[in-house]
Amino acid sequence: MMMMLFRVFLSMMGAFFVKSTVNIFLPAELLREDIHGIASFLEVTGALYGIVLAFIIFVVWDQYNRCQTGIFLEAAALEDLCHTASLISDSESFHKLKALIIEYLQITANDEASYLSRGEFCSLSGNAFLQLTDAVRDMNIKNSKDQVVYGELFNAMSRVNSVRDARLGVSGSRIPSTLWNLILFYSVSIMVGFLFVGIRIPFLGSSVVAVVTGGITFLLFVICDLDNPFEGVWVVSYAPIVGVKERLKMLRERS
Repeated sequence: MMMMLFRVFLSMMGAFFVKSTVNIFLPAELLREDIHGIASFLEVTGALYGIVLAFIIFVVWDQYNRCQTGIFLEAAALEDLCHTASLISDSESFHKLKALIIEYLQITANDEASYLSRGEFCSLSGNAFLQLTDAVRDMNIKNSKDQVVYGELFNAMSRVNSVRDARLGVSGSRIPSTLWNLILFYSVSIMVGFLFVGIRIPFLGSSVVAVVTGGITFLLFVICDLDNPFEGVWVVSYAPIVGVKERLKMLRERS
């Protein structure tokens, strides 16, 4: 967070210096003669900028919430899977599946975020999940009750697979480069437009440009940070997965 604020401060100081330089070569009296043209430019550009910005903020915030919700749903589905498996008669099969679920949760909580932040698939959690699915498939069925439980276990595994696929799908999505270029173009256009607004007091004019530039820069940093919910200031929490892992360690089989 401090690094982000430092960069915003640097952008404000740079804008203040640039506006002060413009004031030397283009006096405020000269710029005020074109104030209506500049005002029209900023009005149109600002309106388009606001529309694009609102759309992007909605998209990245929704993506962030879906990532966090996906973690919660997957943790709950895995806990339900383990509770269902505890009804299987064969104790060895249950303990094997339970150990694999805990291992998968451990790897997901500790290692997955670093891969997803780079837009890469985490092979460690992927392999652990494959072992988990194999353990469900190979459960030892001893009687008719186990057959009923196995049917529920299969449904629970399907739910886990669905929520996991949905979570990984949204976790890998990022703002397209074309959309980033568009928002950067409008951001620069707004800041350049304010450079040519004629304000009688030079210090006040430079300060206005600095504040506008700092606000836009801060906004872009926030969008960039939310676009990657696995690193930066706003990161998703794996606490639901850690909580489920700790609860499953105390779970025992039920007859």
